[in-house]
Amino acid sequence: MKKDDVIIITPTVPIGTSTKIIKLIENKTKLTVEKDFYFIYNPERISAGQAVSDIENNYPPVLSGSGKTSIMIASKMFGIISSKKPIIMSCTEAAEAEKLIEGLYRDVNIALANELSIFCEKLGIDFWEVRGAANSQPYSHLHKPGIGVGGYCIPVYPWLLTQTAIDKGIKVNFPLLGRYTNEKMPKYSIDRIMSKIGNKKKLTALILGLSFRGNVADNRISPTYDVVKELIKNRIKVKVHDPFFSYDPLLPKEVKLSNELDKVISGTDIIIISTDHDEYKEIDEEYIIKKSKKKPIIFDGRNILNKDNFKKLKILTIGK
Repeated sequence: MKKDDVIIITPTVPIGTSTKIIKLIENKTKLTVEKDFYFIYNPERISAGQAVSDIENNYPPVLSGSGKTSIMIASKMFGIISSKKPIIMSCTEAAEAEKLIEGLYRDVNIALANELSIFCEKLGIDFWEVRGAANSQPYSHLHKPGIGVGGYCIPVYPWLLTQTAIDKGIKVNFPLLGRYTNEKMPKYSIDRIMSKIGNKKKLTALILGLSFRGNVADNRISPTYDVVKELIKNRIKVKVHDPFFSYDPLLPKEVKLSNELDKVISGTDIIIISTDHDEYKEIDEEYIIKKSKKKPIIFDGRNILNKDNFKKLKILTIGK
């Protein structure tokens, strides 16, 4: 590192990380921030599969720095990169908190949707009908429930924020309550399936989707891994299909993975939709019966199938 260098940090980090990095650099190099070098913290605000459009057009960049000169450099740089007006934060700690809380908001609201969907299921109420009506009110923003939450963002941020709270002696409840709720959804989903199957033996399940999110080749912390574990615990043979994956060393060796649906659907007793890939929305009843050579029970963990189009097969849907 040399004089007049500009350091830009973009990953999501615990609150206070930028300050620690600056102090470390100053101690190691004997350079002084805002005099000899400049420091910018710009938390990335991107989604897998659309990073470039997110950076350039979709969201305003959040900028912070070690002082006025660093902020000026950041503003000029991102004024070229992004079409959106930057949001200038008062300090790096505020920008670090913004990114964590932005993701935490989604996690706790997904958890609320998951808990309410279970509540509605047990009352015999369609959560999706309730959600549609509730969200017609502008102050209601109920999220979608699902079989699980994945990726390196939403499942991780609550832990980073909670650790800071623990370190500072601050009590917070919602982050971990939401995390516990979302982490139990794969098991809850498989338990619900098993309650409908009864004592049948030597069953085979096909999981549709390894990616944690639809239409991207990204399996980081995918809930599918937990779904696989729960099925194996119940002594069910497991196969996985995903159009983006033909190999994954993280899956147990006994689990067959294919990117060709025709190769894994035969002999299937249970079909579980774990990822909302667009191609799964188009799967019809006749195809399933013909290719599986059975009449499998279907668990729609993303509510993407039109139940009206399924007359011969039993469909369980999250929240219904």
